[in-house]
Amino acid sequence: MKSSAKFAIGILIVAIAVGSGASVFLTNYNKNSNLAVQPTTSPQVSAPTQQPTAQATASPSVPTITISYNSLQTGCGHYMIEIFITNQGYPNFNTDPTKFFVLAGSQKYVYSAALTQQYGYWNTTNVSNQGEYDGTLIFNAPSTVTSASLGYVDASYNIVYKVR
Repeated sequence: MKSSAKFAIGILIVAIAVGSGASVFLTNYNKNSNLAVQPTTSPQVSAPTQQPTAQATASPSVPTITISYNSLQTGCGHYMIEIFITNQGYPNFNTDPTKFFVLAGSQKYVYSAALTQQYGYWNTTNVSNQGEYDGTLIFNAPSTVTSASLGYVDASYNIVYKVR
């Protein structure tokens, strides 16, 4: 075969290959273009039949420490309080008993470490978000105190007190 014929056949093969590649590219391009342009139908989603419950929502927008408490009778002659703590939204709430006090009339009383250790139950701990803690503190109020309100001295928390 003459070299010019071989050259022509080579050119023809290259031309066919290039044309074939271009054809494949254009075919794929048109398919992709059609997918982008054609509207697609999505399945119909029906609206929920029930409204979401309050539990389904995130934690309250305002972090809150809820402290529920009730006084107990004690034979030690001082004021004993059972305390229930719930943390809703704070990373931690410290149960340091030195921050708690009772207010009877205008008199403020602090907790008694010795009496709490002997008659009550309390651990200093961090109550994590959505966590709970309960224990019993005894305060240095005399036995004549029959009613008092509980307080916590750290004002950086939003605290809700509930008498049980």
